[in-house]
Amino acid sequence: MLKKPIMAIDCDDVVVDFINPFLAFYKSSTGKHINYEEVFTYDLWGVFGCTREETVEAARGFYRTRKFDELSPNQEAIETIPLIAGLTRPFILTARYAEAKPKTIDFFARFFPELRLEIEFAGEFQDIPISKAEVCRRREATHIIEDNAHYALQCAQAGITAFLVARPWNKNSQPHPNIIPVNSLQEVIPYLS
Repeated sequence: MLKKPIMAIDCDDVVVDFINPFLAFYKSSTGKHINYEEVFTYDLWGVFGCTREETVEAARGFYRTRKFDELSPNQEAIETIPLIAGLTRPFILTARYAEAKPKTIDFFARFFPELRLEIEFAGEFQDIPISKAEVCRRREATHIIEDNAHYALQCAQAGITAFLVARPWNKNSQPHPNIIPVNSLQEVIPYLS
């Protein structure tokens, strides 16, 4: 019997709408209004016109709010992740900051208890920085669902098939043979069947 492939699934803006609530928080904190469609990069300091450090502090501030605690999975994730779990061995791979770990673990236990998803944290804001591509290699993941073009490209260059979910910030992403653009999570299913 063949083993199911291992699938990494990003959290923010794949499973949960993060950018819209974060933009609302940013507006309430700074008075600066940014529309979702104006987010041309996930390096938000370029969008906000501020320093990287100011953006990091804004994100950390958002993690401490009740609005962050109230985030829930999008309907498509609720419907599609169990289907993906039937075809693969999925785990969550997020670049959320280290201080968001307890809330992120609680989020998946609350909304996807039957799947018992393992959660990996990657990126430069971890206690020990590690790339998503490195986590995928270590876990022997063959696929990742991602919205950040930079992470998708790193994974693709490591030989991992990256499903890049269409978002305003990845419209001009660099093509790669291992990157498959998709408009939704449901579009991933035929590639796994």
